[in-house]
Amino acid sequence: MAATTSANGSSVPALPSIVDAQSNTWTIASGVVEKNAVPVGSNSNANLLLALDGVFYERNTSNSWYRWTGSTWSLASDPRVISPSGTSVGVGTDVLVDSANHVWTLQANDYAYRDGIRAGGNYNTILVLSYNNNIYTENTSGEWFYWTGSAWTLDPTDPRGPNLVQYDNHISPACPASYPTCVPPFEVNSSVTFTKATTKGNAIWVVATVSDYATVHAITVTDSQNNTYHALNQENDRSVGAQSVAQFYAADIQGGADTITVNWSSDNYKGVLAAEIAGITVSPLVANAGGIQDGGIAAGTENITSTLLSVGSTKTPALLVALTMDTDGGGSDTGGTGFCAVKAGTGFNQIAQLWSWSAGGQPVCNLATFETKTITGAGNVAGFFTTSHLSDPYVTVSTVFH
Repeated sequence: MAATTSANGSSVPALPSIVDAQSNTWTIASGVVEKNAVPVGSNSNANLLLALDGVFYERNTSNSWYRWTGSTWSLASDPRVISPSGTSVGVGTDVLVDSANHVWTLQANDYAYRDGIRAGGNYNTILVLSYNNNIYTENTSGEWFYWTGSAWTLDPTDPRGPNLVQYDNHISPACPASYPTCVPPFEVNSSVTFTKATTKGNAIWVVATVSDYATVHAITVTDSQNNTYHALNQENDRSVGAQSVAQFYAADIQGGADTITVNWSSDNYKGVLAAEIAGITVSPLVANAGGIQDGGIAAGTENITSTLLSVGSTKTPALLVALTMDTDGGGSDTGGTGFCAVKAGTGFNQIAQLWSWSAGGQPVCNLATFETKTITGAGNVAGFFTTSHLSDPYVTVSTVFH
């Protein structure tokens, strides 16, 4: 029960009593649940009283559970359903139950509570995580700790391994579908602003692409946090200047509100995607690759594959992120045998579409997809996508973090 002095998930006898939101004091006396020293309904042989999500439950010595309806005790199942591995709760949101049936909550004071009692000396806590039969917390400084049963011990990284936190994208102004002969307006630098603050110590991955017939662009990345961005690679089309794609990452970021800016010369047909990644080491990069197909390739051969990305057993779990783009209409999909032998369109989560365009009798086309996959074993991973559209150009980039 969310109360003025007792935390959600509080229990007796872990605590001597529980105080509800109306300042009533609940206890167990000689096996009887009492409120303000008066028996609550008809109950006996109680050995556990639990306040959970605004409801009181009692368990008796026969291991039967009852729920207080406000006027009587009603037979119930154990409300402490063990949370699956990977369950997390934020400040004031829900509860989780560990494998030993202890109830964990995170209160507005940024303290993690176990059965209603503050767990050790934690403070500034923003996340409680149940993972592989352990309890972990993350604080406002991006530090992780695991619960030993009596205290918290520093953990060097997010125990789940790399995971996608958030992403956002920018596209340059486009022409309306009703005006297929339009030339999109030019723009200079392109910016992406994350919708929520980044976390100190995480990484940011940025992909930038430009499709036009000007000169090859010199592309760099900066942001409002003054993080340092490392260039991974830049691919330029075989027809010089027809298309470029580049990717970058910043490790151990400062954290906070952030706007990422891609610096390049004036052009049109530009796209930028930025993603925040958590749970990486100080040196996050395992491998990266990119590729472009354009010009002189027959219709029906619109597959572009990045080179193999090797993931060693000591580098798992790892996170694969990939961006594909068909800049001439048609569909794209980072599936197929290139990604761990999954079928096209499966095994990944499509979480962003950068461009959509329609003109002159063509259907609306998804021009880009951004997809992720967690890798938990050794082996080779290749960036790969297919499309049935009989035209080009196409680009793909892929990177593995650990």
